[in-house]
Parts: sequence; structure tokens; C-alpha cells
Amino acid sequence: MSAKLNRRQLLAAGAAVPLAASGVGRAFAQSPVLFGSASLGSTGYVIIETISAVVNKHSDLRTSSMSTSGGAENLQLIGQDMIDFGQSASNDYKAAMAGEGRFKQPIKVQQSFAYTAWATVPMVRADSGIETARDLAGKRVSPSTAGGSTRQTWEMMTDFLGVKDKINWTYGSWREIYDAFRSGALDCVPALLAGGRPSPLLQELMASVELKGIGWPEDAIVHANTINPGISRYEADPELWAAVTEPTPCTATIGLLATHPRVTDEVGYAVTKAVFDHAEEVRNVSMELRNIDLEYAVKYMMPFVPVNPGAAQYFKEKGVWRDDLTIAG
Repeated sequence: MSAKLNRRQLLAAGAAVPLAASGVGRAFAQSPVLFGSASLGSTGYVIIETISAVVNKHSDLRTSSMSTSGGAENLQLIGQDMIDFGQSASNDYKAAMAGEGRFKQPIKVQQSFAYTAWATVPMVRADSGIETARDLAGKRVSPSTAGGSTRQTWEMMTDFLGVKDKINWTYGSWREIYDAFRSGALDCVPALLAGGRPSPLLQELMASVELKGIGWPEDAIVHANTINPGISRYEADPELWAAVTEPTPCTATIGLLATHPRVTDEVGYAVTKAVFDHAEEVRNVSMELRNIDLEYAVKYMMPFVPVNPGAAQYFKEKGVWRDDLTIAG
């Protein structure tokens, strides 16, 4: 039985492997398997750095990781043959695979497993009098950054509800919009829940403002999912976030381990086995990794994204495979 690692030990193990040179045609036998994570200190960064270190410790593979701006960049890096695995969000896959929006050409990409969900719930002050998303007409709302996925999702749903053009939209970083909300300059911002629990910035806000999550109507969520199947229905749980009094419908994007098609079955199997054969050890590293679980890993994978054959083989052996998923080949 392997000894448990703490977060510092795991990240040190991953950092001990030299960063691989990037480029087309990197051979696994000559270079470490390279993971793209996210911005320093973010949830995606912690998750991927830990996965990389665990694979390095519990398999014959040598791994390395690099900090990136996050999921969309990692998909682009996979398309440029720069990384083997990367942190990614499900709502980026449709555009990436079609070569739309920020993706200049179609990207061939696979998934290996799901590891978290990032939910965004419309959030107002508890005494605001705002009860539903339709009440946002005439209000000051920020979905975070102008180029972020939350903006796209919220504009889709408010347009469906007939209030998009009646909202006073503004944009900024998570820190900026939470500070503006705290000061009273904004009426509604997204509550960011990772694995159902408040993000660190949201926890700060909760300490000074009484909040209320208002959720989205079911028909608006269905509309968003029809346009982009990477946008999933989610429920904010009152046991995990006190700003809702009952399970509250909202949307979420799923954190998926994006995988380059050149990753062999053997490497895909080894990575997946290293993580889930030691799932308890991984979960003990940090709260961000609480969803590292066999059933969760398969339940939240996207049916329209092919699965690495080695990862699929592992999940079949464990009896958790979903027949509606497609194996790459």
C-alpha cells in the first residue's frame, strides 16, 4: 500500500520532472507525458498538478505539467501538438471540434475522465426583491469576463427569457465583480461553485453579504444545452451552499481531462489507473479533488466527445462504463 502524499509532496514530485520540449511528434519514450493545467492557484491548476504528480508516482510514466490560461488554451495546445493532456471545460468542446469562435480550425481531441463541475448560479442580495431570472430586466448584471463562457451561457438564457436587451451588462474578473457586488454597484453576479461548494472568493463574499441564489428556469437550461451540449443542468445543493433553501436548477460546465489523439491506449490506461486506483489518496490532497471517484468520472463525460480507448478499457474493467459514450478509434 502506498503512503499518502500531501499536496506539497505531490506537487514537488511533479515539479521534479523536467519540462518536456514542445513540438510535433514528441515521443513518449523520449519525453515526459505533458499536462497543461490552468492559472496558478486556480482549481484547475491544483487538480491537474496533482493528477500529473500521482501518475508520476504510481506508474512507469514520467510526467510534467505546465501552467496555462486554462481549458480553452489547453484545447488549442492539443490542436498544436504541444501537450498530451489538459484541464478543460465541457462547454468549449463543441466550438473546438468545429473550429468555431476562438478556435480557428477544428481540433481533434478525446476525453479520458471527468473530475469536477463548475456551476454558476445567478446570485443576488437576500433583501433585493429579485426572485427569478426574469426579474433581472432593468438590473445591473455581470457574468464575469467579456470573453468568458459564463457570458455566453447567460446571454443565451436571458435572450430566451426575453430580458437580455433589458439588462445593464458589465464585465470584469471574478475579484472585480464580487467587489462591485459587495459595494452595491451590481445587482446580480454568478455564484461560482466547484463540486457544489463555494469557491474561495465566494466564501469571502458570504462573510460580509447575505446572499440568495435564484437559479434558472428549466426551459432556459434546456435551450442552452440544445445550443451547446457541453452546458449541463446542475442543482445547487442547500447542504453545500447556504444561499439556497432547496435544490436550485442552474448550469454547469464539467471539468474533463482533455486528451491528445496520439496518446496510446497503454498511456491512457496507465494514467487513468494511476489516478483511480489511488482515488482516496488523491482526494486527501485538497478539497478541489473531492470528486475524484470512479462513478463520477464516467457519469459526467460528454457523449459527443470520443473517449481514449485505454481509459475506456479501465472503466469497463471496473464495471462503470456507459454504453452511450463513444470510444475513439
